[in-house]
Amino acid sequence: MHETMKVYLTFDIEIWCNNWEELDVRFPHSFHRYVYGHSQSGDYALPKTLEILDRNALKGVFFRGATVCRTLRNRAPGRHR
Repeated sequence: MHETMKVYLTFDIEIWCNNWEELDVRFPHSFHRYVYGHSQSGDYALPKTLEILDRNALKGVFFRGATVCRTLRNRAPGRHR
């Protein structure tokens, strides 16, 4: 008899803005690049990951980095904790 193994899929969402200067100006472009993964070949990153998880009836846990939390909090106070 085989014992079932539990596996947890975790994803660390990182966004690189190249430096801390003008973070509010640089963040939107970096967000779309690293979270949505826009390219000439299609959308990858988070949309592709969610598509693969859904296709295989899997779930994942996603962690947002401090830069993401700080920037989102500054844009929509009280909505992101």
